[in-house]
Amino acid sequence: MQGKTHVVVGVAASVLLLRPVDAASFAATAAAGAVGGLLPDVDLLKSNGSKEISTCAAVVFVAAAALALVDRVAPYGLLEFLAPSTGSLCLPGAVWLFVLIAFGVSRPHREFTHSLAFCALAAAGIFVSCPSGAAPATIGILSHLVLDVLNGRGMALFWPVKKRACLGFCSSGGAVDAGLRLAASVAIVLYVLAWLGLVRF
Repeated sequence: MQGKTHVVVGVAASVLLLRPVDAASFAATAAAGAVGGLLPDVDLLKSNGSKEISTCAAVVFVAAAALALVDRVAPYGLLEFLAPSTGSLCLPGAVWLFVLIAFGVSRPHREFTHSLAFCALAAAGIFVSCPSGAAPATIGILSHLVLDVLNGRGMALFWPVKKRACLGFCSSGGAVDAGLRLAASVAIVLYVLAWLGLVRF
């Protein structure tokens, strides 16, 4: 699937499953879900597909920076919500994530970073470095794996086992890809409208 689809689906999955109830938790959940949705594709950074992943990463980073800036100007609790509560474990957790990502970048596409092992290891690192972001980021990573297993290209879901998982249901950039992205976008908008009390279900 395309990077933008992974971002939107990661946001939708994390928001709909965790159901944040205020602006700070919604923004934090959406941001962490977007990062998680994109994270497995860090293995594209050294390949020809790096342009799209770099663009998506830049958009997510700019959006997160804008939220942080707004929170500094008119505080509504986002930074407080995201603030690590693990004390001395914060730095080791961040280093652990850096090592995982560095190893993932060095591996072929759809291998280590597209595995359940990576999901579990990344979730542990996120939890000790930023506990409030662990659940939405993990949901985002899992949503990425679910989407990519639908693709016609196999991935090492059970790494280090070499056998690849593949359902061959769709292809990146195809109609299913676009449809999933649209459905996720609509779901996010409907959730926001329901949260604002503008629609009821």
